[in-house]
Amino acid sequence: MSTDIWTFKYAPQKFDDLILSENMREILKPTLKTLPNLFLCGHAGVGKGSFVSVFLKETECDFLKIN
Repeated sequence: MSTDIWTFKYAPQKFDDLILSENMREILKPTLKTLPNLFLCGHAGVGKGSFVSVFLKETECDFLKIN
């Protein structure tokens, strides 16, 4: 029996796995190349943490993540 938490086990692993509107995809995609400082805000469950996790995996940059 697996002890993985479902939300972590099936979390998006790359940018293309994220469920985003085309407008948001166009806005966020360039950040993977420009590596800006980011401040994300929004309601719970909109995907801020998922985007940050994917961003950190794809860019392999140094980071300080405050939740």
